Amino acid sequence: MRRVAARFALVGGVMQRDVVFELDGARVASITTGVPTDDAVPALAPAVHNAHSHAFQWALRGRTHRLEPGREHDDFWSWREQMYALADRLTPAEVEAIAVDAYRAMVASGYASVGEFHYLHHGPGGEPTDPAWATAEAMVRAARTAGIHLVLIPVLYRRAGAGRAPAERQRRFVFASAEAFVAYVRGMRAALAGPGVDVAIGVHSVRAASRDDIAVVAAAAREDGVVCHTHASEQRRELAECRAEHGRSPIAVLHDAGALGPHATVVHATHLDGLDRELIASTGTIVCACPTTERDLGDGLLDTRDLLRRGVPIAVGSDSHAVVDAADELRLLELHERLRYERRNVLALPERGWLRVADALMHCASAGASSLGLGAGDLTVGSRFDAIEFGGAELASEDDAWRAVEHWLFVPRSTALRRVHVGGAVAHEASPSAG
Repeated sequence: MRRVAARFALVGGVMQRDVVFELDGARVASITTGVPTDDAVPALAPAVHNAHSHAFQWALRGRTHRLEPGREHDDFWSWREQMYALADRLTPAEVEAIAVDAYRAMVASGYASVGEFHYLHHGPGGEPTDPAWATAEAMVRAARTAGIHLVLIPVLYRRAGAGRAPAERQRRFVFASAEAFVAYVRGMRAALAGPGVDVAIGVHSVRAASRDDIAVVAAAAREDGVVCHTHASEQRRELAECRAEHGRSPIAVLHDAGALGPHATVVHATHLDGLDRELIASTGTIVCACPTTERDLGDGLLDTRDLLRRGVPIAVGSDSHAVVDAADELRLLELHERLRYERRNVLALPERGWLRVADALMHCASAGASSLGLGAGDLTVGSRFDAIEFGGAELASEDDAWRAVEHWLFVPRSTALRRVHVGGAVAHEASPSAG
């Protein structure tokens, strides 16, 4: 048993004083409040859970910010071609080295877990590897080196779009059938799942799989009791192509295929109509926003306020890793809405009991745990002890502790964060010069 004491701790959304956590391995065995101790850290809050990552794209940072010769217009689709070129050539060993750097940056910024949306299933050029999930195995080694909890989310990729065979650079991603893919994922889970590693399942997008294929994967997720993630409604062209094929939006197609619900996450959702919002809210589906990537790729803005008011859980992810900063991802949920609504403190929602923007943002920080199948993400009995520690001696009241959280959320390069705890162990400690 390990014991962690805090003068203040955010428990169940409430900042409590003099809290002692008794840990049994990675989980909280008991919580006692109102008992001062000499060894208490200043303040604790639940860590952030990164619900969407493509770790290999860390290698693209800073390399895509110029027009190619002869091109006068650049967008998500032209960026994707550069991403495909990178994805097609990386070996498992190279992916591992890139992922170690990305995952270490995540932990240092306050992430305790990461959902790796994984589609580098085969070797470069689509060649088989030994074992078949060699690149996924490299991700596991990288996560353990970095000290972050990994949820592998292998995703189905079957085609380039409706009626279009996979492109040459997509061969690495593709399976001959949804059934073959499900068998592959189950083999991967048997081989790789263990301490610090879970294996879920997903579908790359409605563009990359048929409705019947999506239904096969969604059924497998339910049968296996794992979460299911899908890119959806990220780009207007995606919506147009989906309506041309199905006469429905991507969200409606996912609903038709049984791929929405409390164990499902739709990633991005930056272009939703009224029916989409109703389907997401009524099914209890989680939305994963990736604001730094959505900004970098010109995807558009998630209507965060509307979805939170409807009770939709919103998680965050660093996606392409244009930025890896948990606080930045969270604060952009608020700052993007300030631009939309032309006012401040937009996500302070009194009807949900949130008088601080930080109430809403810390709710989103924890929602990633539910998205990844790790529980509620709160610091409660039975939960994983995934926590971020704030400091200093000047914290004398609950309001002071909240101000430390707010400083971390809204001040870039804040020195408020002192340590990151992952599964009961200290995974990162800021250098003394940082504070």
